[in-house]
Amino acid sequence: MQNWVAYIKEYVNSDLWGFILLDYYHHTKSEGCKGSPSQFIDEMLRELPKEDIDAVAFHNSLLGVCVHLLGIDFSDTMDKSIAFLKSLTNPPGDDQVRSIISQYEIYGKQEVFRERLATSDLGIMEMRAKHKKVKGKEDPILTGIRQAIEVAKKCEPEDERTHPKVGTVIVKNNQIVCSAYRGEMKPGEHAEYAALKRKSEGIDLAGATLITTLEPCTARKHKKKPCALHVVESGVNKVIIGMIDPNPGIRGKGVIFLQQHKVAVELFPSEYQEEVLALNSEFWSEEGKKYGIDVMHEVSLEKNRAVAIASTVEIRQEVGSSKEGTDIAEMRELPLLSYLTKIRSGRPLENYVVIFLQHLLGDFARSIPSFERAGISPENALILGIPYSTKPSVVSYLREKRYPVLSPYNYPFIEDVNKIIKDSIGKAKRKGQKILIVEDGGYIVPLLHERYLDDIDWFKGAVEQTANGIWRDRELELKRSLKIPVMNVAECPLKQLIESPLVGEAVVRNMTNLFAKMGKGIGGKEVLIVGYGNIGKQVADSLKSNKAITYVYDFDKTKLLQAKNDGHIIREALAEAVKNKFAIIGGTGREVIDKDIILLLDHNTYLVNATSKRAEINFNELDALTITDGVSEISGGVAQVHKLINENNVILVAKGFPVNFYGEAESIPDEDIQFVAGLLLKGVFELADNEFEPGIHDIPEEARQEIARLQLKLRA
Repeated sequence: MQNWVAYIKEYVNSDLWGFILLDYYHHTKSEGCKGSPSQFIDEMLRELPKEDIDAVAFHNSLLGVCVHLLGIDFSDTMDKSIAFLKSLTNPPGDDQVRSIISQYEIYGKQEVFRERLATSDLGIMEMRAKHKKVKGKEDPILTGIRQAIEVAKKCEPEDERTHPKVGTVIVKNNQIVCSAYRGEMKPGEHAEYAALKRKSEGIDLAGATLITTLEPCTARKHKKKPCALHVVESGVNKVIIGMIDPNPGIRGKGVIFLQQHKVAVELFPSEYQEEVLALNSEFWSEEGKKYGIDVMHEVSLEKNRAVAIASTVEIRQEVGSSKEGTDIAEMRELPLLSYLTKIRSGRPLENYVVIFLQHLLGDFARSIPSFERAGISPENALILGIPYSTKPSVVSYLREKRYPVLSPYNYPFIEDVNKIIKDSIGKAKRKGQKILIVEDGGYIVPLLHERYLDDIDWFKGAVEQTANGIWRDRELELKRSLKIPVMNVAECPLKQLIESPLVGEAVVRNMTNLFAKMGKGIGGKEVLIVGYGNIGKQVADSLKSNKAITYVYDFDKTKLLQAKNDGHIIREALAEAVKNKFAIIGGTGREVIDKDIILLLDHNTYLVNATSKRAEINFNELDALTITDGVSEISGGVAQVHKLINENNVILVAKGFPVNFYGEAESIPDEDIQFVAGLLLKGVFELADNEFEPGIHDIPEEARQEIARLQLKLRA
């Protein structure tokens, strides 16, 4: 028991704490412990230290374990949490108490919890909406809300357009640190940025509350961080918002981003929300005309309340999902995977820690029941979503099932990859189990070899499904430095023969849709396809059939000859090929468009990424060639325009991200592509069942034939 308790104490402020606690509970049951879940929690709380506890994070984990996983009722859970929080050397302060109350909001239990708090010393501040006094002084949060509205009235537009009037106030330790309003320090500068980066410079904001009249943004122009990211980096642990942004492309995303990064979110009391609406009535009206919506209805108080909670599948679909965001809980398990796991005896993954680094799309959610049948669970799995493709509805589905999911906002996301490696090693050491990796893109294996060679023996192996990932792993192999086996799904003939044409068709379909939103067509236009691999060939052929004039460049002369035989115009030099083109579609998976090529592009050349990663373009060099404040978005964010130092514009379709994963893009239907998930599953089974030498290994022929046979039957 002592080892388990030591882990529980060590990780009490970690996201993993609840899962460690649950692991130990199941361990006690397997050892014959007869105590109830409630008694078990009481015993664990007695063992925990009474200092250096993150009260908000602790309570969130305790609530999840007690209610969702152990079935302890709310009343008992509330009593336990209040008693423990009161016993701490430094009990939670006012802001922390508000955050804890807000955790009950999604259950409709906040009023019940407030009543419990009313009889404790923790219940001082939760009645702020009723204008209570605190120790003879007015609630500083309420004062801050009023001050934010007052300073917002000072906003002046920096140009002829209508802009929101935004005021921000920071409160810490019941004292107002500073206030700022939009454009106060610099024309157009956001109020949150001014408050956090200019007026609070040098001040420790850890644990502070930021009050703002408008939801913090999640996207900015060239070289500017969004305000939501500044909030997270500042250490602020709560944001109180006057109004959700009315723009349908932004609305609610700031709230979700903050919540995903453990920043609590609340709304102004209703009377102050109405005041913010009235102050910005002209802005709301303009936004309504722009997006064709009744903004005053769309941003009503009830809609705000729902988006601010942002915890159910339905709400997350509303604020940022794709067509894959239908009710995932009701979506059917992928039949091929279902069959493979039902005929397989035992639970081969049960005694491993499994890392998934994947595009969190609908097909991944639909594969979870099959992986669970094979032995994964919230206790032995860690999941990291690739930022540009992750669908919020899938994240919600996984979290409702209690899986630990990292859903980063920014790309690249190397430190998130680092975190999931580190967390998996900790879990493996605690459980005494090896680690299996299921990845897409070659992110984990290279970083593992760069930073964690001392722990490499904890890794049984990896399965990689992309060519780009295999290229990166093969670089390690060629240097004789690859220390683990990697199952190669990417170069499986079945995948290359079937998936590539499907991907190529999807690329052209999504690209055509995005161009249509910009009022452009491809027919009759000269387009260049860079890279004539399996996907590049399909893209070129499909564009040609859509009446585009297709040019092809590839450094491989054999592929150029094939392109010529297929009826495309070929160019042997990229510098010559890019000139006078309407659009350039990159399909190499490598960085081929550098500063020299960028400066050769004609004015208003469109660049399209047809791969699975944000590759093809050297974005650092593109940024260096872009004039200050020379980045803008068009057609509601469909594309990003870079004004270069040579006065030409370069237009990044889907902002340079893969067109197959951008926004509401439709990639390949799940049933058509499920054989790839089947190959991944087979690869994981091979690693679990066998001992392989370090190096890259093919999926066995027998397994490939079985997947092909099943896919034929299912698609017949």
